[in-house]
Amino acid sequence: MEIADKYPDSVVAGIDVAPIQERKSVPQNCWFYCGNMLDKGLRFVEEPFDLIQSRSMAMAIPDHLWPAYVAAIHEKMKYEGWVQFIEMEPFRQCYGPLPSLSYLGEYEKVVAKVMLSKYDVTLGGLGTKLMDYLEDAGFINIKKEDGITQLGNWTKGIRSSLF
Repeated sequence: MEIADKYPDSVVAGIDVAPIQERKSVPQNCWFYCGNMLDKGLRFVEEPFDLIQSRSMAMAIPDHLWPAYVAAIHEKMKYEGWVQFIEMEPFRQCYGPLPSLSYLGEYEKVVAKVMLSKYDVTLGGLGTKLMDYLEDAGFINIKKEDGITQLGNWTKGIRSSLF
């Protein structure tokens, strides 16, 4: 919606599995579609995009579907268009001692095990694989940026990646 406000001559489209946007606050040049990218891809629009942003999908896409997801995005890009993937590692990382048997640490291990065994989703480590998926799909001029997000006073932050 911010892009639609900033560039009123553009057409902005968003897709999500849940109808989360309030219709009264959406700019007129902004459209939201309710759907699952894994079912329909980007077939809801015929024109290619100048810019596509994919954000926080690491926990939503099974490992074996990532190459097809990235390829579908590449297919819908205009020549010389841009794509931005924003993903964050789902578990805390610390620069100091972290109790190995903490309740939160044990919870994270259980969640990771369930996500992999039940949904084929590996939590953590997408960044290095995503670079390969982008190259395999035909993207060029790929740039990766790692950043730190501080979670509180007890940590210096966690790593996140931008592509």
